[in-house]
Amino acid sequence: MIERGDAGTFDVECDGCGDVETFDVGGDWSELMSEMKDAGWTKEKVDDEWEHYCPTCSAEDVDEEDLPDDDDDEEEDDDEDDAW
Repeated sequence: MIERGDAGTFDVECDGCGDVETFDVGGDWSELMSEMKDAGWTKEKVDDEWEHYCPTCSAEDVDEEDLPDDDDDEEEDDDEDDAW
């Protein structure tokens, strides 16, 4: 969730863990999006609503997605060899 704060700030709450980070961007929405991305925040649209994830939760999500399934081990080994 993103809430407009005082003096052009935005408070961004992580939908994963609830941590809040304040961005001072002079009220500029485009600058907020840019600074969030630069800081490692990610967003995902779920049921027509945007969810925002802090760098820690974003990294955990990526780590889980990168884990191979047990059935994929042999295929990934072959792909890795081809890359060399």
